[in-house]
Amino acid sequence: MTPGTGDYEKGYFHRNAGLVIVDGHAYENGVEIVAWPDVTGDGVADNPIREKSFYDGRENQYVTTTDVNMDILGKSGHWPANGLVYAARTDASEAQPNGIRLTNASVLAGPLTVVSENQVFTKG
Repeated sequence: MTPGTGDYEKGYFHRNAGLVIVDGHAYENGVEIVAWPDVTGDGVADNPIREKSFYDGRENQYVTTTDVNMDILGKSGHWPANGLVYAARTDASEAQPNGIRLTNASVLAGPLTVVSENQVFTKG
């Protein structure tokens, strides 16, 4: 489907995900997570979601990603009980293929399936 032409109804994976991340906001059971715990012990809340950009040689351009630090997410108490994460950016297009990037995922807190309508990258 061409970007911007869908009906925006939640599909199966979006409806059933234990954790939904859209445009940098996380939702658990339909409720936005607004307070993340301090999992590193430095006295500061550790939000596992950040916006970053990097050069994608395949696309030959910079792309903006919603980075999800899987290590911090796993320690936060918000790991999806069903192991299903739906993540998306609404600013992605054919001309600007922004996406989702999973970072620090060498050890996962549990089973994991990530579903996105955007490109998904991994780092670490």
